[in-house]
Amino acid sequence: MANRIDVDVLIFGAGIAGLWTLDRVVAAGYSALLLEADAIGAGQTRCAQGIIHGGVKYRAGRSKGVAGLEAMPRRWLDHVEGLLEPKLTGVKILSDAHYLWARGFFASRVVAKIARRAMSGEVVPVKGEQRPELFRMDGFKGSVYRVAEPVIDVHSLLESLATPHLDRMLRVSWPYGVSITPGRRPRADIRLPGGEHLTLFAQRLLYTGGSGNLDLLKFSRRNTHGVTRSALRIPMQRRPLHMIMLRGDLPPATYAHAIGGGTTPRITITSHVDAEGRDIWYLGGALAEEGVNLTPEAHIKDTWTKIEALLPWVDLSGVEWASFHVDRAEPRTTSNKRPDDLYAEDTGGGVIVAWPTKMALAPLLAERVIELLKTAGIEPQGHTANVRDLGLDPAAVGPAITANVWDLPRQWR
Repeated sequence: MANRIDVDVLIFGAGIAGLWTLDRVVAAGYSALLLEADAIGAGQTRCAQGIIHGGVKYRAGRSKGVAGLEAMPRRWLDHVEGLLEPKLTGVKILSDAHYLWARGFFASRVVAKIARRAMSGEVVPVKGEQRPELFRMDGFKGSVYRVAEPVIDVHSLLESLATPHLDRMLRVSWPYGVSITPGRRPRADIRLPGGEHLTLFAQRLLYTGGSGNLDLLKFSRRNTHGVTRSALRIPMQRRPLHMIMLRGDLPPATYAHAIGGGTTPRITITSHVDAEGRDIWYLGGALAEEGVNLTPEAHIKDTWTKIEALLPWVDLSGVEWASFHVDRAEPRTTSNKRPDDLYAEDTGGGVIVAWPTKMALAPLLAERVIELLKTAGIEPQGHTANVRDLGLDPAAVGPAITANVWDLPRQWR
């Protein structure tokens, strides 16, 4: 087995950003390998609720929104329908839309804010039998709008993106099994879990490791050669969440935002099924932000109170609860608020650092990376980058696809 490999692009991180970009750079003729320290999708990606946002939830509040989001719902559907590359025909659509609902005082405010969006057909008021079953139950009084933003199954997305490229992925021992040397010809010296040592030379290193980008940059600065002191210094921020899951006898599948007076939905509900066939409610929104400093017990109790206020007709007796923390990692903003665009920049030393900001923007992030490669004059060199060509078995040296967050070992209450 050769212990030196030359590639055009060496990617760190097998979340949605790394996987989509891997597919696109390979399609553009570049040779590429991807390194992952855990499982495919094991960071922020597996924690996503799967809503392909077009920005309606931001416009329902007072938020500016994120550049490029409006076109994403239709674009993702084109990929799922096989009309665009990568063809994601194996991705499961959980719902072709999700819903906004508001009760009481907030209902009239939502109507006023969203009415102009309804003119385009992007947001449509629904009544009676057109409403999801949750909002046809006795006890609901308020407004419901259908939003043309699909909800996808994240695990099937990971499978669809990763499977064609499993022979381009390596699982590495981090951090002690990786040494990164930026420069005019950047390289990474890696140790695989089986003990094999490889030296990978690349035209560009691409960091798509989410919160791991901070450590990647820190480790990169230790071995700089001919790189200015200002390079490789991209401030990162973390916006933490404390997500909630319910398991058991739940209402029929629901994909909805409870809209209040702020820029973030009070609660976002998506429905799933776990590995044993049990129904799952996965909850985010403002409650996940507000619960960051609460213990799991206190957060669950607070969430139960909020659901009783928002959905008083729903019986949650006998349902099991669980929670977990996750950080949204992004380039730092002056206000520590959500960035208004994706981020991909050449930081010097042959390193590109990237964050998609929203999962829905992964296609645009990959396009931005390819633009950066071309702007830098980087062209495919005709190298072979394939694990099998190195005499390695992809199943033995590559990362596995992560389980869903509700199927991971954790305490349910």
